[in-house]
Amino acid sequence: MADAKSSRGKKPVPAETKVELLPRLRFMATFDNALLTLDVAAGKGGNDAVIVGWVDAVREHDELVVQVEEVMHEVKLARKEFQHQRRLSNNWERFWLTANDRPDELQEYLELKPAMENFVEIFEEVKDPKGKVQLEMDYKRFKELEDKCEKLLLVEQEVIEAKAELERRSEIVMRVQREMDDTIQLEKEAAARITEDHVTALEEGCGLPELFPTIQVGFCITKINGVPCEDCPFGDIFDLLRDSISPHSVEFRRYDYRRVGASADWLTLQELRDRGCYVEDARHQQLVFIEHCREGNIKEIDAAFERGADPNWRDHAHNNGLHVAAARGNIPVMKRLIQEGTAFEARNRNMETPLLVAIATDHMGVMNFLLNRRAKLSVMDKQGRSPIFLAVVSRNVRILLRLLDMGADVHAREKQWGWTPLHFAANRNDLEIVEILLEHRASIYCRSAGRLLSPVDVADRGGCKAVADRLREEWQAQSAQCIMGGVKGWTQRVEERASDILTAKLGHLVDNKKAQPKMAAARARAMRSAASKGGLTGGGGGAEEESVEDEDALNPTSGLKLARDPTELEEAMERAAKELEEEAQERGAGAGDDEDHGAEIWLGRQEAAFPRFCTDHNFTAVLSIWTRARYQSRANTPQKSSSRMGLELMINPEPYPPCVHPSVYWLYDQAEAHSKATTPFQSRPGTPMSFASTAPGTPMAESKESESVEVGVPGLMDTPRDGDATPQAAATLRSKPIRHMSVEMDLESEVYPFGGTDNDNWQVMLTHMRRMLTFIHECVERGDKLLVHCEDGLSYSATVLAMYLSTKRRVRVEAAVSHVKKFRHCVSLTPSMAKGLDDFQCELDARRLRRLEAKLRKADVLSLGF
Repeated sequence: MADAKSSRGKKPVPAETKVELLPRLRFMATFDNALLTLDVAAGKGGNDAVIVGWVDAVREHDELVVQVEEVMHEVKLARKEFQHQRRLSNNWERFWLTANDRPDELQEYLELKPAMENFVEIFEEVKDPKGKVQLEMDYKRFKELEDKCEKLLLVEQEVIEAKAELERRSEIVMRVQREMDDTIQLEKEAAARITEDHVTALEEGCGLPELFPTIQVGFCITKINGVPCEDCPFGDIFDLLRDSISPHSVEFRRYDYRRVGASADWLTLQELRDRGCYVEDARHQQLVFIEHCREGNIKEIDAAFERGADPNWRDHAHNNGLHVAAARGNIPVMKRLIQEGTAFEARNRNMETPLLVAIATDHMGVMNFLLNRRAKLSVMDKQGRSPIFLAVVSRNVRILLRLLDMGADVHAREKQWGWTPLHFAANRNDLEIVEILLEHRASIYCRSAGRLLSPVDVADRGGCKAVADRLREEWQAQSAQCIMGGVKGWTQRVEERASDILTAKLGHLVDNKKAQPKMAAARARAMRSAASKGGLTGGGGGAEEESVEDEDALNPTSGLKLARDPTELEEAMERAAKELEEEAQERGAGAGDDEDHGAEIWLGRQEAAFPRFCTDHNFTAVLSIWTRARYQSRANTPQKSSSRMGLELMINPEPYPPCVHPSVYWLYDQAEAHSKATTPFQSRPGTPMSFASTAPGTPMAESKESESVEVGVPGLMDTPRDGDATPQAAATLRSKPIRHMSVEMDLESEVYPFGGTDNDNWQVMLTHMRRMLTFIHECVERGDKLLVHCEDGLSYSATVLAMYLSTKRRVRVEAAVSHVKKFRHCVSLTPSMAKGLDDFQCELDARRLRRLEAKLRKADVLSLGF
């Protein structure tokens, strides 16, 4: 009953896995002597002869040869020791005969020795004087003989022991001699059992199973020299083999019975399954074939093909022969498989092709072999990792350089974490790989999905200080840096959320006077959403009344300072991380990746406006600030025209302004193409420009509307220049609109002797300031990725951004400049710009003070003290 229940509970075995349902193929082999080659046993019911193994006569003979050599060595040592002992015994005996020249004295000493042991007692007991005299004479004689005779006795003892040892050594020699004779006889018998098959296998450097690859253990003999013997008694088959004339031509077939354990019972395969015993899968031969491909056994692979093997057989992981051969770097096996028609673009369960396997296992030769046969380089595994990811993980510089030369995408992302190759290199602390990726323009700004980690964040979290420092160095060496906006990393998001938690929890517990600077950040963050409603300070509107007194306005994590102890801060961080994780899970995988994306403002030098850098960073707007004083001396100044301020503007007859770098011409070409396609460009770069009058000393002058233009890039020039984009970059530029404003200022050099005053340069800057700030504000409102640059990115562009932060974000000038320098360390304002910004802040403070005084004068109650 129990067996019936257990059998009903078992799942039926699929028919394709049953070995007994496969046809019993016939395999032939010719042996020099099958009895001396095959180890056979009786099958079920004492019938049939089943192969249970192979007779390795060569190995048995070799072992006996080793034993013979060992026994012969023992015999040699035993004989040597026997000879030595015999010489020693003879020497002792000759010495004894020579030393014992007076045997009678020794005999006399031996007779006196017992009586002299108790001489004192015996002498006292004797009363007869003559007896005492006799005793005294005997004692005196004993003492005369004692020294010589004791030595003779010792020699006699050595002679006896030497003879006994000689007899023992003689017996050992006789015993090991008999052992040697027996072992030699066994070695001769083993040598007689070595057949021609054994010799052939030895010469070919293989075993009997390799010499007869079609014959397997578990087959049964069905014919011997053409005589059928299946289902015959084992004894009859053995006699037939013994009496048959060699060589023996034997036919084999599969035997569908198995022996269970150490017993002699043979059961059918189904009976074994019913008992819960293991029975080989019918697909086992596929696994064996894959294993031969893995081991590189060409002979077995050829034999399998001879037996009708499918070249596209796969293992349980869905690997075909090419996958496992590529993992071992075995090119000959791969050539043989491809010759038979194996698909080299096949994928395993991890969606890996043989090319991906070769790269992951660090086999550059196999990679080149497959690439030369046009293997696809765009393949990705189940995690979305392309070949460049696997090259980074395997840390093979040569493979990585080869893939990069073939155009591998350094900005590719894998599916699991959204990492780029630079993320993986940073996580593995591989500085060499990081250097290579940076040389091939890998972006240090790409962030992962979900937690939004940059390569620098990954290096910091992994404790890879050298890589993190190198990435930060690369960040500062870039032509431009992100000053505001963009993607917030996971750490930054956690800190901001924790800051909000602490501000809400502890802000009301702090004294108002102490809390005011701490709460400045929270107020500033709330004001950012309404920043677009305020105008520039020059136009009034009371914006200066909202100026923040410290840099916390640009620091959304300043609320962390409210924590009273480390434990409270740690609890707030843990709560913030948990809330963000829950929100990410609610959004689902991959959702919300753009949640923290917004407008970005970048600050840099003119190289940042080159097509390649713009394409790599996907800028959608560019503000170019040019100063003619850097490119022209006063001696070579073209014709000038005077403005109403008395400021001189260059008139350039060339199609491009003289101060523009040739690699930035593409922006002007876009403007020209767009103006032809839509409306005329309002102020063509290089033509005279006029400005509205501005009263001296006013912080901001009125000017006409922004001269920006939004363009595609259909007119990107064909003539290559330094810094031009690649064909892929040019295609990207043509497909995306770019807003561009170009501002050209005629500034006096602040490196004298050219003359000029600081105030002149600041006034020229103010003349263009409203246009530039308006352009920046419009780009921010549109969510653009804006690049603000001047020639060197040190002073003028930084001054513009400082003014933007001061006017639009209500930040004090000192805090704004400090914020800009925090992200672009090389910023260094010229004396005129620094003084102008200070004067601007002083004027704002003065206006604020006047307004407060006016409010106090109009107030009904001036002070509670009255």
